[in-house]
This record gives sequence, C-alpha cells and structure tokens, in this order.
Amino acid sequence: MKRIVLPALLLSGLCSVSNAIAANEPVEGRLRVVVSFTPSTAVAGQSVTFNYRSLGADSCDVSGVPGYTGGNAIGSFTFPASQNLNAQVMCESVEFDRYGFGSASLTVTATPPKPVVNVSYAPNLISQGQSTTFSWSSLYADSCTGTGLNPVSGTSGSQSVAPAQGTYSTTVTCSGPGGTDSKTAALTVNGVLPPPPTVSLWADPDWLDAPGYTAMNWSSINATSCASPYYTTSGVRSQYVGRSRSFWISCTGPGGTGNAQTYVYVDSIDDFPYRAGTAKADAKAVAGLGLDLNKAGIQTSKTDLNADGVQDLIVVDTLRQEAHVLLAKNGKFSQIDRSIAGVKHLRDIKSIVIPAAGPAAVKVGIEN
Repeated sequence: MKRIVLPALLLSGLCSVSNAIAANEPVEGRLRVVVSFTPSTAVAGQSVTFNYRSLGADSCDVSGVPGYTGGNAIGSFTFPASQNLNAQVMCESVEFDRYGFGSASLTVTATPPKPVVNVSYAPNLISQGQSTTFSWSSLYADSCTGTGLNPVSGTSGSQSVAPAQGTYSTTVTCSGPGGTDSKTAALTVNGVLPPPPTVSLWADPDWLDAPGYTAMNWSSINATSCASPYYTTSGVRSQYVGRSRSFWISCTGPGGTGNAQTYVYVDSIDDFPYRAGTAKADAKAVAGLGLDLNKAGIQTSKTDLNADGVQDLIVVDTLRQEAHVLLAKNGKFSQIDRSIAGVKHLRDIKSIVIPAAGPAAVKVGIEN
C-alpha cells in the first residue's frame, strides 16, 4: 500500500468527519470506512469480534488491534478480550486516489470472580442423640440454595441438627455474577452411645502419720483407656504423698470421660487449702466469671477432665460450700460448666463424668 502523508490541517479535518464515516454517512471525495467491535463493552476473557470494511478501497492499514495482521479492504478478527482497545483503520484507493479513515473503541471490564463455597458438619461423626452444627459460607455470591439434609437460605449461616442414625449429606450451590460453585458436606450418625465411664479411685491407706507412700487403686466400667499416670483401666500403683492433697484419674470410652478423686491426709503436715496448678493467669481468667481464687476458703485443682489434652479447673468455695467445674476451651476458661451446692471441701467431690453428648451434661458425684 502506498504511504499516505497528510498535512496537519487535512488530518484535523479528517478527524472531524471520522464519526460521520463510521456512521455510514458518505463524504465527498472520501472513502467510507466502517469499523466496529462486537460487543463494544466486554468482560475480560469474553470473545469479541473486530470488523471493518471500506467499499472501493484497494487496501487498509489497521492499528490498535494486537494480533491482527490483515490489510484487505474487508477484515474480521475474533479474539478474547483482555484490555481496552482503540482501533484505527486507514484505507486507500489507488485508482481514484482516495482515502478514508475509521476508528472504534473496545472497553474491557474485569472478570467477576467465581463464587467460592465452604460447607461443613462439625463434628461430622456423631452418635444418635448427639447434635452437630452444619455451617456454610461463600464469597462473591448473591444467593445460595441447599439440597439434602439441610435446606439453606442466604449466603452464609449455621444450623444445629440431631438426626437419627444414618448417613447424610448436604450440597450447597451459590451463584453470583462470576458463575456458580457447589460443595457437599457429609455426616455419619452412629447408634446410641454407651454410657460414659464410671471410675473409682481410692488410696490404701488414705491417712499417713508423716509423708510417705500409699497404694493407689483404681477401676473403671465402660472405659477403654485411662490417662497418665494410670494408663490401664484398672490397677494399683505406689504413690508418694508429701502433704495432704487430692489425686485424680481420668478414663475415656465411647460414651465420654469419667474422672475420680481420692484425698490423702498427711497428719504431720497442716492441711492447707489445696491450690495445685492454680496460676495467676487462671485467677485473672475466671475473675470475669465471678470467681475470686485469692479469697479465703478457696480450694482449686487442675486436671484434664475431658481428655482433650488441656488442664481443666475445679474450684471449691468452702465458706459458701459450693463447687464449680470449668472446662478449658482453646486454652481459656470462658464459662462455668457446672456448679454444685453442698460441697464443703475439695475431697468431697469423688467423681466428675462428662458424657460424649457435651460439657453441658457434666455430672458430679459428691460424698459428704
């Protein structure tokens, strides 16, 4: 194609009539050039077609459309949109010494992100009579629907369920401008849980005239294992006792956790209120729950009551004659799980049972 050099004034005039040319309005002495993007506004990645034509032209120069290399009087090019474009088309007729100019713009918007869905049952394995929580959440979604055990509404939420024995699932599908996403969560419900372990612990003797050794005896029902230092579900072991204090054993089974306590007196040592394992941090943590571990008459003991590897706390107010059981959650004491009246001393609590149904079912055995 012959190179065309236009004076500045001519170019100015040419630009002023380009809109008329693009609108198919004939101009005296000029070639008509029609240029378009279809669609003219697209989402990134969407297919777009670039078209141009100039009747009577021998050839055309195209610029502003990456990837297009044609130079005929009519051209078409389809491509995925990725950026804003401004196409410039200059066409020429050698025989008639005419030229024409046309342009078109493409606007590209960002791709709407595809929705992301998360669903879960926590826990996803329970026994009949227990409950679990179904939760769902989503990103970049306008609406969600659920099929299966849990119908849902809204783009996030949670529901507590306690179904009968069986296997269940829920599929949540969320939609948004960027498409749809689906996720499925499964739940297994076993048969009725067996009862929680019943554990007994006793010292022989339970009264020493001076620091020394006693034999710790223990037994359990419905337990599959016991925590350190007892390990087996029944047995006897030698225990050195330096002062009057409590000893605990914790055993677990399918139905939950059972704990037992025995108290050994050392006659030659004053029977100080027992505060084993109580730290300043614990005192500060439970202050917000209305418990003052530093006041007179308070006895405390820390042991892992529910076999989760975290020390729990037992508080006995001997003046008010009441006991409190606090199960640690994420290493913190956020609530009093059980309060018991009529407890005069830490040694009066003989057992604490935590069924697998949850800490709300904490049971405490008391011996006055």
